[in-house]
Amino acid sequence: MEPLAFLLGTTAARELAQSALPDAPVEPPQLPRLIPDKPLRRATAAALHHLAELVEPRAVRTGQPATR
Repeated sequence: MEPLAFLLGTTAARELAQSALPDAPVEPPQLPRLIPDKPLRRATAAALHHLAELVEPRAVRTGQPATR
């Protein structure tokens, strides 16, 4: 077995076992991400929806030919 793998494995196993101790260090909660301004988000969504309408093919009714 590789010596480095042995050292990393034992260190990881020790840290995992010690994380359940009552005095284990606690990481602070992550700060919430800043959400971009809602008008900018709505404008971007509207632009993407409009682009999708242009790119997607139109639905063809049943019984109608696909070409004109």
